[in-house]
Amino acid sequence: MALLPLLGGFYTARGLIAGAQRCVNLYPEINPKDSPTPVTCQLTPGLTLLQSGPLQLPWRGLYFANNGQLFGVLGGIVYLIGNNFALTPIGAIPTRFTPVSMVDNGSVLVLVDGSSSGWSYTFNTATFTQITDPNFQGGDFVTYIDGFFILNVPGSQAFYTSLANSLTFSGLYTAAKSGSADNLVAIAAVHRELWLIGARTSEVWSDAGNPTGVSFSPIPGVFLQHGCAAKYSVAQYNLQLFWLSQDNNGQALVLEGSNYAAKDISTPALSEAIRKYEVISDAIGFIYQQDNHVFYVLSFPSANKTWSYDLTTQLWHERVYIDSNGNEGRIRANCTAFAYGQNVVGDWQNGNLYSFDLDNATDNGNPVIRRRGFPHAVKDGKLVFHNQFIARFQTGNVPEGVGSVTQQPNAAAQSAPQNEPEVFLRWSDDRGNSWGIPVEQSLGATGQYNLRPSWRDLGQTDDRVYELFWSDPAMTALDGAWVDSVPLAV
Repeated sequence: MALLPLLGGFYTARGLIAGAQRCVNLYPEINPKDSPTPVTCQLTPGLTLLQSGPLQLPWRGLYFANNGQLFGVLGGIVYLIGNNFALTPIGAIPTRFTPVSMVDNGSVLVLVDGSSSGWSYTFNTATFTQITDPNFQGGDFVTYIDGFFILNVPGSQAFYTSLANSLTFSGLYTAAKSGSADNLVAIAAVHRELWLIGARTSEVWSDAGNPTGVSFSPIPGVFLQHGCAAKYSVAQYNLQLFWLSQDNNGQALVLEGSNYAAKDISTPALSEAIRKYEVISDAIGFIYQQDNHVFYVLSFPSANKTWSYDLTTQLWHERVYIDSNGNEGRIRANCTAFAYGQNVVGDWQNGNLYSFDLDNATDNGNPVIRRRGFPHAVKDGKLVFHNQFIARFQTGNVPEGVGSVTQQPNAAAQSAPQNEPEVFLRWSDDRGNSWGIPVEQSLGATGQYNLRPSWRDLGQTDDRVYELFWSDPAMTALDGAWVDSVPLAV
């Protein structure tokens, strides 16, 4: 019986003959060399409610400050979020739906929303005020390096800084992206250096110590022929930046910027999916770390779609939320921050705060669809009969009330399992263009750890694509499958 392993992530190619594999709400994890299979598909985290939304509006940003407090912007209200996730309003800004940017210097937090305005919150006095300095020009992004608050001037090539160790601004502390005439789209601080990401090209500047104006100067010889198609797609982890690109040759590659260069981390299948979206400029990216995996999550609000890149394995997968009508859409998370020991996320619509929870297999009580396609099952182009498909699942870990087994008094055997979670198998014999009717099998009740979901007498074909999917909240994992197939005489 041949093992059909799961070696990669999402790969549904433009030509399905190359691959028709969806990987939905599962992330591949590379196993040790002595494991039975090379890769296991683990469950993406569920959502556990931390605080119900006081407003039916999106969380536009979360920020864990250097004073140990979490701040967030919900619609037009700025909140201090306590370690019990109680929300205390501290100020108001114009209500919009686009992300905000926040940073602090240990004493003062600065907040911008993409307009010409900005606000500050002073920690020791708990005072929230609008910045009224005549030389303040607002910004899409604010960052902090070497005592300077640094902001871009929206809709221009320019950026500016505060005076050192101050929230005062001067008209002399302004500079402009200089290597090309495209506008500055986003800024980020990486390794105490300033990345200036433009619409078509990007530059890296360093602190040159200029005492009479902007302290930063371009690093000689560092120039990237890549810009950004969606300013809010920019996200940072350690010394790496990630963003959705565009340049003079094309657009919609996902780039990783590090060591003064940018490399393409998207796949042909991902680029093909993004190519079909009518709007990509509204893409929103964020990064979070859980266990030893680091994920760049990229949502497309207009396309109602979410993709996730695992920095640890360098593999992509889909993230999906199922609405009340059973339709797939972008996940609920709009922004994130690690605070009070949890990966806190803010909902893009209803104002809820959640945690990304690996011990919860639901989205705040709603089902999570898990879907995994397999590579083409072929045997030298021969027509074969598929006797059996056995899924290699972790089974028997079921929450209370799902798949429970009761012991009858004075009985030698247990009663039949009630409400067992199920897994469905479907398959395509035309290379993934159409699919047959799904067939279900049990995922096992609590304690049925050795159960092997299997399907028999699956017909003949010369090229088959299998897909498993389930939505019951069993805490499971998928290694792959065994397929017993026999060549037919011709």
